[in-house]
Amino acid sequence: LGITQEWLAAHVGEEIKYTGTLGEVNDERQREYFHRSFTDLKLVQKLLPGIVESGWTDDYPWVHISVVFSDGATWTAESDKQPPFMLPWVCKAEGKTTRTYNANISRAAAALLPAGATNQDRLAGVGMERLIRQAVEATIKTEWQRIGAEGRAGDALGQLRKRYEIRRSEVSDHHGLAYGAEWKEGTTRETYLQADLSLASFPKNFAVATTFPIRDRRVEGLDTFLSSGGKYESLVLTNPWLMTSLRAHVDLGAWLHFGRGSSLSEKAMRILAADMHELGRDDLAEQVAEHREEVALLNYYGNELVLFRDHHAIVWRWGRDRELFKWPASSLRGKRCTDYNTLNVVCVAAIIRPDGSLQK
Repeated sequence: LGITQEWLAAHVGEEIKYTGTLGEVNDERQREYFHRSFTDLKLVQKLLPGIVESGWTDDYPWVHISVVFSDGATWTAESDKQPPFMLPWVCKAEGKTTRTYNANISRAAAALLPAGATNQDRLAGVGMERLIRQAVEATIKTEWQRIGAEGRAGDALGQLRKRYEIRRSEVSDHHGLAYGAEWKEGTTRETYLQADLSLASFPKNFAVATTFPIRDRRVEGLDTFLSSGGKYESLVLTNPWLMTSLRAHVDLGAWLHFGRGSSLSEKAMRILAADMHELGRDDLAEQVAEHREEVALLNYYGNELVLFRDHHAIVWRWGRDRELFKWPASSLRGKRCTDYNTLNVVCVAAIIRPDGSLQK
């Protein structure tokens, strides 16, 4: 493909401008780390097979090359691949068919086309640096975010590290179902330290997803979490039917929310109340509101459950992709949620009894 150490060094400066475009800090140490990664030829070599084989929607290129010799023989090369260089080519000559990743075929076709012709830039390899950057970003994302978090909230992470293993950390102004201000015109974005925490006593697929506001470079709410967060962890760890499911589905992640002093934030409570109202179950919203400081909000494989101390739970958001419990996932039907919708999850108003059975 012609990708060498020199080629990477020549393109890293342009691509570094596009890292951290979704609220991350992107400080000097992060930029240095991206620079080292993008120019790591061994890393890029590992990523190239996936880059060349990548694809996307709404884009259907096709190029056919036919070379006719004076004796009537014909050689052809054809491709419908989307990434730059359009590799591999399917070549036919003298009754044989060959697949090849020789980018010189692509460059030759690009040189024969008039300027601005369809697929000329693609054949010439334009955009390969962008795809490499995206692949590198995906590979280094966790460490890149950790570097930024350490730079902005290193002291707070040090306090958390005394008790927990930190699986992931990030400082950003992202927002979600249970935290953060939406990016709307006229509103002020809120910056948060996000840290996914674990203990040796936790199931391997369970973590506490904490969010702490940062104001004036100070992380807020850390002491509250360290003093009271354990009671929410207990709601998960002592729930028999939930723990049975977590142990049976070790490939599926579960995250206990914690932010602004409780597991179920005021923001999550507002959205839950709106969803329950649409479903005609204001009574469930009132039940949750009454115990908001005591209940735990758990995201289990994209499903949102509100856990109570007596081990019963309210199913708030539900998908039917996996059988998680002893009742069929298809038992629950719902409506489109009022906010923060996802493709495969609907809002429901179901109750799981303390013994894990579904209340009809």
